[in-house]
Amino acid sequence: MRRTLFYLPEYLGPLPVFSADGRWGVGLLLAAVLLAGGVWVLRAWRRSGWGETTRGRLGLVALAALVVLLVLPQLVEPGRGVPVRGYGVMLALALILAVASAVHLGRDQGIHPEIILSLAVWIGVAGLVGARLLYVIEYWDSYRRPTWTATLAEVLKVHQGGLVVFGGLIGAAVAFGVFAWRHRLPALALADVAAPALALGQAIGRIGCFLNGCCFGGVSEIPYLAVQFPWGSPPHVRQALQGELFLHGLKVAQVGNRVVISQVEPGSPAQRAGLRPGWQLVRIGEEPVRSPRQARALLLQYDGTPGRDQLRLLVRNGGLRPVGWNIKPPLPRSLPVHPAQLYSAINGLVFFLLLWAVYPYRRRDGQVFGVLLALFPVSRFLMEWVRIDEPQQFLFGWTLSQTISAALLLAAVAYWLFLWLAPGKRSGAEDWAPVNARWMQQP
Repeated sequence: MRRTLFYLPEYLGPLPVFSADGRWGVGLLLAAVLLAGGVWVLRAWRRSGWGETTRGRLGLVALAALVVLLVLPQLVEPGRGVPVRGYGVMLALALILAVASAVHLGRDQGIHPEIILSLAVWIGVAGLVGARLLYVIEYWDSYRRPTWTATLAEVLKVHQGGLVVFGGLIGAAVAFGVFAWRHRLPALALADVAAPALALGQAIGRIGCFLNGCCFGGVSEIPYLAVQFPWGSPPHVRQALQGELFLHGLKVAQVGNRVVISQVEPGSPAQRAGLRPGWQLVRIGEEPVRSPRQARALLLQYDGTPGRDQLRLLVRNGGLRPVGWNIKPPLPRSLPVHPAQLYSAINGLVFFLLLWAVYPYRRRDGQVFGVLLALFPVSRFLMEWVRIDEPQQFLFGWTLSQTISAALLLAAVAYWLFLWLAPGKRSGAEDWAPVNARWMQQP
């Protein structure tokens, strides 16, 4: 896990990178985006006029400029700059390589690259919105705040992780359908080109999940199929809140109406401070202890960073007794868990290679996409038995992803029946030539 790869400085010498100050009218990064984006849009305008390609590029440049102008300045950490998250970097890399693979495959079939690039903008935006929206719906309680502005701010923190693949697929599918219908494109042939790119994007994106610590698996007893995540990571927090870990040498439990110390880790600072099982935990810092889960959440906050490096407890053993000690990193890691993110990355890479190999041998449009539609829900359904990050709250005790997987598998059966019964053909360069011409001439 490496949530933050590095920091982008807030200033380069006297020049602001992200936002303007009193002396300079614009930040360097915004100036670079506007300059490079302007050249990119101008080239499209000179080649095809004010068409779909030019408008799509202009929209993408405007979106990037808004992110630099409004979002990045809010992410600045004083004294460090803007953190570059491993999750976000891998998502960007996934998009770039997926689009590149689709352009390469499409060019071999006679599809103009501008069609693929414009489609990628639609799918990228809609997929990101859909993936985030489904995650927020599933974990709504974690994002709800007292005001709608505070809630919206939490929802928009995509750089910190929190995307559901199925939500992204739903958003991407809707965008794909609208795009193909609007421009009268052969949807099945285009879907075949997009299928390997989707698998490649998933493979790379899951590496981002590993760097972020999300989408983790259950406890593993196989040494070579296990990884331990650091203090405060999603696997560690889950295990800690469920009482599976010692926190600063303590485990707590509910006894009647009291929260008591159930176990003290041998050799820990807690044991050296004299704490014993059975003592009531009255206060952690300045917070009264009300439940075991709340006590664990309070203990988790003491991670050794400035301001959180002195643990002070108030316990009751006949009478009240204050206890405390200084916390020195490194702190204990999680129990060994299955690296489910890497399993999914390998799975996506295998799917990509399989679809890439199958593509030249398709007999009609839509078959390559059909292979992905049939295989992906099966693999995702099985992967949910390894992952434990989703609540089991739907049909038959399945997770939300397993429920959607079952529905997708039924859709795959219907899709293959359609391919079998409906007339179809395999598109080639001669079929795409008039489509390319119409695309480049559209207003």
